[in-house]
Amino acid sequence: IIFVGAQISGGISRSTLYIDNVRITGCAAPADPTLTKSFSPDAVAVGGTSTLTFVLSNPNPLPLMGAAFSDALPAGVEVADPPQASTTCSGRPVWNPTAGDTMLSFSGGTIPADDSCTVHVNVIPTTAGPHPNVSSFISTAQTGTNSSASGLASATLTAILPPTIVKSFVPDTMMAGEAVTMTFIIENPNADVALTGVSFMDMFPTLPGVMAVASPPNPTMEGCGSPIFVPAGPSAISFSRGTIPAGGTCTVQLRVTAPLSGTYTNTTTAV
Repeated sequence: IIFVGAQISGGISRSTLYIDNVRITGCAAPADPTLTKSFSPDAVAVGGTSTLTFVLSNPNPLPLMGAAFSDALPAGVEVADPPQASTTCSGRPVWNPTAGDTMLSFSGGTIPADDSCTVHVNVIPTTAGPHPNVSSFISTAQTGTNSSASGLASATLTAILPPTIVKSFVPDTMMAGEAVTMTFIIENPNADVALTGVSFMDMFPTLPGVMAVASPPNPTMEGCGSPIFVPAGPSAISFSRGTIPAGGTCTVQLRVTAPLSGTYTNTTTAV
């Protein structure tokens, strides 16, 4: 028997069909699709690129058509240039984010039976800190809107600023052959994220004479985790594997000496 023009009582969420004067019960409505999302990586430098991925899942033995959702990116996050937008959802999906966009919209996709499909786009953070992001609810033609917790997706992208470093000599004037204390202060400007793998090198100047590590060097470190801090030869030092807590400061000190009178200009590598 073929029925044409069947109506579902009360909308798609009900399971009773009415065809003329014939009532058909026990026709189960399809289960709602679900939506999840993620950033990869979920922590990048300010201005760095992260791939935002949505996963649309279908628990039903038949495809769900007309899948749609939207996503307002949080303040300080926008679509990257190039966006590298793509989807594995079939049907006739509309997914065209452009560089600089902050509102994303997906529609017209088909989610395969008992399976999932994905939607991707590259984004960049323009400000530091955590950027929590929640999408709209997902909907399909057969199920309508899934307004439960499984119908929306949430994830957080954290944007990180690099550390800063300054150095000083105390005293900054000495007699030739004497020793002074060289101090490095490395700051973590991120209030929410610890920095790991902090490193830098300092090649000492060779003019007017060769500045060198003094004997004894008396190295000290504070607020730096458990780094490796060693001379990289008689006229250089190396600092690596440092950890600076969120909003914290790492202080490194070492005694150095210079054999000849004159002005010694000394610059570290980037930290």
